[in-house]
Amino acid sequence: MALGFPGSGGGQSTREFMQIIKYDARAGVFSKQVRFQTASGEWDKRYDDLDVPFEVLMDFENIEVGWASFMGVPDFAVVKLGGAMPDKPSDDHRPVFRLRLWSEELGVREFASGAATVRNAVDKLHDVYMAERGKHAGKVPRVAITGTSVIEIPTPQGDQRFRVPKWNIAGWEDRPADMGGAAAEPAAPSAQEDDLF
Repeated sequence: MALGFPGSGGGQSTREFMQIIKYDARAGVFSKQVRFQTASGEWDKRYDDLDVPFEVLMDFENIEVGWASFMGVPDFAVVKLGGAMPDKPSDDHRPVFRLRLWSEELGVREFASGAATVRNAVDKLHDVYMAERGKHAGKVPRVAITGTSVIEIPTPQGDQRFRVPKWNIAGWEDRPADMGGAAAEPAAPSAQEDDLF
């Protein structure tokens, strides 16, 4: 696979906390994390389902791969794709990808998964990105998420049903400032504004 699961080597990557988008591979539902302050002043979070279809920019240029444990507080041992894959920290860690998404409505979000069905779907989409990126230098792919499709995976306990995202690269856009792109040039003041100063 293009994303190189699994592997061995060394190195880790961390990033500052950001809100996330989750995908439930059994229910086929995307949800966004919403942080809020309780009446006592403490911060808490909930997950609101996202209506499909929706579109996001996916930062495949900076996708990370490696290992993660989701037992309690998520623990990542990842590197930017192309780096030496870190050693597996524990038996609780499984192969994972992590990448940033962006839309005007959602802002910058982190999307990560250790589910094999989701990793495979991201891997296939990444292959399309790699094939097309040369024609769109400096641009970020805009991905249209249009629904889900059902797949069945044979297991010792019988066939298990999962839903995988249906998505495609619908266009390419300039990298937004929130994802490290150039900030937009400020608009020139109007004649009326000039008269005020």
